Amino acid sequence: NNYLGGNISCSYSNTQGIYNCLLLINNPHSLEFSLIEGEHVAGFGDEDVSEVSAWSQVTPNLPYVLCKQFTNLNNLMIIASGVQFLTPKSFEFCHNLEEVAILLNHLVEIPANLFQNSPKLRFTNFDLNEIEVIDESAFSGTENSLQVASFVTNAISTLPFGQV
Repeated sequence: NNYLGGNISCSYSNTQGIYNCLLLINNPHSLEFSLIEGEHVAGFGDEDVSEVSAWSQVTPNLPYVLCKQFTNLNNLMIIASGVQFLTPKSFEFCHNLEEVAILLNHLVEIPANLFQNSPKLRFTNFDLNEIEVIDESAFSGTENSLQVASFVTNAISTLPFGQV
């Protein structure tokens, strides 16, 4: 979709049984979008997308349309794309999300209730950001699923669990 000052689309591929969206996003004004455009591989649709990845794109936020449109999304990877903030709305529709990697961006905080609607989340990687604060309830809702939460090379001084 072309909005004032932003657009979002996917280049789709089916590799080794994984239907992927290579996300192309130019969103300098932190817009939300109603539709991710792109032409699907024949025989596939939005419900088949299990992985979304983006490298070197432009988006200070993570638009909630990702999980709203791709309801079976399992793996989300956003690398070096200028992400500055996340909100619970970013993951509101991410009911099937299992892995999240938001690396080499500019996040400063992991807010409260970020993953409250992601009960299957097993793995998160927030390495190489500028995170200073992780809210104590950021991972509420994932108590029975989360196995790894990585925060290598950030600016965290205190963990919500009382560990440094």
